[in-house]
This record gives sequence, C-alpha cells and structure tokens, in this order.
Amino acid sequence: MAKLAAVLGLGAVGSTIAAKLIGNGWEVCSADTRENPEREFDFIEGSSRKHYAIPALADPKKADILIITLKAFTTGKAVRPLRNRFRPSMPVMLLENGMGQDAAVMDVFRVNPFYLGVTALGAVKDGNTVTLNADGKAVYGPRSVNAGGIGKIKDLPDSVFCFEENPVPAVLRKLAANTVINPLTAVLDEKNGIILEKAELVRRLTDEISRVLAPLGLGETPDSLYKAVMGIAEKTLENSSSMREDVRHGRPTENDFILGFVIKTAERFGMDVPELKRLEAEFLRKAGNAA
Repeated sequence: MAKLAAVLGLGAVGSTIAAKLIGNGWEVCSADTRENPEREFDFIEGSSRKHYAIPALADPKKADILIITLKAFTTGKAVRPLRNRFRPSMPVMLLENGMGQDAAVMDVFRVNPFYLGVTALGAVKDGNTVTLNADGKAVYGPRSVNAGGIGKIKDLPDSVFCFEENPVPAVLRKLAANTVINPLTAVLDEKNGIILEKAELVRRLTDEISRVLAPLGLGETPDSLYKAVMGIAEKTLENSSSMREDVRHGRPTENDFILGFVIKTAERFGMDVPELKRLEAEFLRKAGNAA
C-alpha cells in the first residue's frame, strides 16, 4: 500500500515536494483546514510538464507524515486546528524559511516525533503553475527527543530527502543566506544576481551574521559564509527572492523570522549589528511604501 503524506502549504515548495513524492509512489493530500483545501497545479521541471490534483485529507489518522511548508508568519495559526487530529506516532516535518516558528508547531504536536529541515529547491508559483528552477534535496533531522530515537523516517525517498542527525547547521546556513539575499534584493528591487555586485556590503553582513549565529550552532567562519552566500547568488542569478516578490505585491513578509530573528538574537546576546539593523530599516521602509 502506498504511503500517505499530508502537506500543509501547497505553495511553490509544498507543490514541488508533493510532485516529487507522487513521482516516488506516495499519495499526497492537502492538510489545509480552510474551505476548499483541494489544490490543482501544473508542475514544470525542465521540458516536462505534468498536472497534479491534490485532494483534501479525508482521514488524518491514515497519514504517514505531515509536512509543513507555509510562510513562517502563517504557521502558528494554520497548525492550531490540527491539534489531536493525527496519530501521536506520526512524524511531523517543518520545511520553511526562517527560525522561531518551530515552537508553535511543537506546542500543537507535543507528542509527535518532530523534525526540522530546509530545502535547496528554487521554485516559483505563478497562478496554478509551479516551475522548478533549481533542484535540490530537503535536508531534515530530529528536533524532538522522540524523533531522535526514531532517526531517519522510513520510506521517504532518498532522491528527495537527506537525513542528518543534527539539522540545525543546515537550517542556520539557509537562514544566514536568506538574511542577506531576501531583504537586500527586496530593497534594491533586483533579482538575486545583484548580490554579486555588492561584495563589500555582503562581507560586512556575513561577518555580523556569522558572529550572531555561531552560538546557535552555525559552524561557519565569516569568510566561508561570505563565499557560501555569493555561491548561492551566482547559482540563482535569475531568481527573484520570496521577500522581494512579497514586497512587490504588497504582501506580508517573513522578515520577523529571517532578518528580524537574527537581529533579535544579536540583542539577546548583547551583540552590536549595525549593518543588519541598517538593512532592516531600509527593508521596512521599502515594504511600508509598497503596502
């Protein structure tokens, strides 16, 4: 019998994960509790275009895993209606940008094995069409004690997911890159390639970020983090960051869980981060003017 994945958040990333799971023999349902949770989309990967119809999750007790891929600022509210609907032994995986929202998820799923992860996917959703621009696996690992006892989740395809005993460094590396690329491209209203033209600013930002996130387990020097951010910008030259797109369309942004999270962490540690604070002030002005 095919395994069943419940996905909460069928945006660009969630739809990509859904398509890849279906391609590996899984069934996928939408865990959205709002009216009309069913989703249909076309998925474009290279020259391939496939249509997917994702039904609503009829019986949460039959789900083998819940994968959450929402915008960070919507997560807390979206997961609350799911309390006590799934089996206590079912794994829950959070695959989102930013940090800080995991506490709200763990509060709802207090006894479930809880996993944290990030994706290296570059996908864009335009209407009902999802286009995969950059492929990559989702790195995940245990965040709760009982998940640590289980380890790797059985039957998840290795072509889509990569298990690590400690997912925190990978999550922090993604957070660090997003802290530079997302707000800066939004302020400049440019695609990711503009980062390559701002080398000195990126060096100053990555110096502050590496110091702030080191106590949390980042494990990157200022120089290695700088090179990593510039490498991501080079690989995603033509991509438009999610925060840039949110500002351009007057939507709420994930700033509080990305740049804002890093600044609040710096304040908690008593660290001075003038470049990050300057970038946030410019970003908030830009977002406010676009709203």
